[in-house]
Amino acid sequence: MKVSILTSHCLRHEYLLKKISSYFNVFEIFKETKNDKFNHLKFAKKKGEKFLIKHMEDFEKAEEKHLKEYVKKTDIPKKSKIFECRKGGINDLEVRERILNSESDIFVVYGTSLIGDAILMTNKPFINIHLGLSPYYKGMACSIWPFYNNEPEYNGVTVLHLDKGIDSGNIIHQGLVNLDINDSIHDGSIKGIISGVDLLIKSLEEFSLRKLKSFKQTKKGKTYFQKDLTEKILNTVYKNWTQQKINEYVKCQEERQQKVRYIK
Repeated sequence: MKVSILTSHCLRHEYLLKKISSYFNVFEIFKETKNDKFNHLKFAKKKGEKFLIKHMEDFEKAEEKHLKEYVKKTDIPKKSKIFECRKGGINDLEVRERILNSESDIFVVYGTSLIGDAILMTNKPFINIHLGLSPYYKGMACSIWPFYNNEPEYNGVTVLHLDKGIDSGNIIHQGLVNLDINDSIHDGSIKGIISGVDLLIKSLEEFSLRKLKSFKQTKKGKTYFQKDLTEKILNTVYKNWTQQKINEYVKCQEERQQKVRYIK
């Protein structure tokens, strides 16, 4: 089975690349320079909002804490073909033609701009990691919004088929984020990424055995956009979810998660 990966350059994307490469024949890698529209830190700096900047800098510190060691000691196989794409260029004609004519059997997508219809029209599957529990939470920063809505038990990750919508494709696997005592919200985000990569590997194994199943999203949820994550929102989250409050939640986490309906 040949796998192609469409991703970007951040530490979390390198983690996904190297983890999947250790299990499967990653035939091609398309690495897109992060579009400012989907780069939270650059977006925060453009707005000049200091609290939002600190929030994103702390996220990157959590990335290094959980992912850097594995990424540093693991190499991508030399046989993998790597194609660099310009900022926002995953849908450029040259890139699109390479993808449509690829020998790969399945495509993994994580961290790129939205994939256009002209690419998705191929009869090969595109599967994606969404750092949120669809359909309840779709869009961006979905590891923050459950805390804002005082339902952190809905903090999770989804592996799904890409379609024309935003995180609305058929669900393959999902998992809930399990926080530990003294974890931060950012620790939970990275744990979600690690869990999502593991579920993605499980999905690829099932695909190779022709046992991959998926389920249509039937419930309604909410889609969040980058512009929705303001300093006011973050102030509310951090005011309501102190370390003490998170630790109190951890003690009843399992009980609260039991009411969450999701696809394992």
